[in-house]
Amino acid sequence: MAFHSLDSLETGLVPITHSAARNEVIDRLGQPVRKQVSRLPEGPFLGPQEGLESVLGPDSLYEEWLYGEGGYNYYVWFGTTTGQERNEWVVVAVAKYPTGAVF
Repeated sequence: MAFHSLDSLETGLVPITHSAARNEVIDRLGQPVRKQVSRLPEGPFLGPQEGLESVLGPDSLYEEWLYGEGGYNYYVWFGTTTGQERNEWVVVAVAKYPTGAVF
């Protein structure tokens, strides 16, 4: 996977800010390994998405993009706090975890 002349995926992830659009993420990081839309559970849960609950609230929809490099998974999450349509969602959080991390 090419990262648009960046030294690494992590270097590309640094400038990805909250409220970045999908095309900005693709320009910096390329296409993700996986994309999926899910809903946050109600109540406490464990997983890389658990921090999203404080941003989006329980039972909110979000879109997760997964990238992998050098023994790490890099997550970029899109969502809305203002009721935008899914095609207008922006970055609400990013995270890095070791590949195979158990939550």
